[in-house]
Amino acid sequence: MNNAYLLASIALCLTGCTSDSGPAESAASAPGPERPAPLFVALPADRSGISLVNTVPEDEERNHYNYEYIYNGGGVAVGDINNDGLADSTSPATKCRTVCT
Repeated sequence: MNNAYLLASIALCLTGCTSDSGPAESAASAPGPERPAPLFVALPADRSGISLVNTVPEDEERNHYNYEYIYNGGGVAVGDINNDGLADSTSPATKCRTVCT
């Protein structure tokens, strides 16, 4: 019975590795009829006005091996927080005492 599971697992892995759509490079190319345009586009800091750098210093105590999720960020919040009619963005940093805005 174990051989049947092993054989089925190998067959599943081998069939999952094939692609009918062609190489990955052609699938990730410019938007077309089968691939919609991206919803978000990266903007440089001089155009967006946001220059946040979340530097994560590592040492013997604080590193990827001791803290598996050290590089995960807290996300970004965008909204009119102070009611001035402009969008405010807030992003917590990993090594910041308070929320960095």
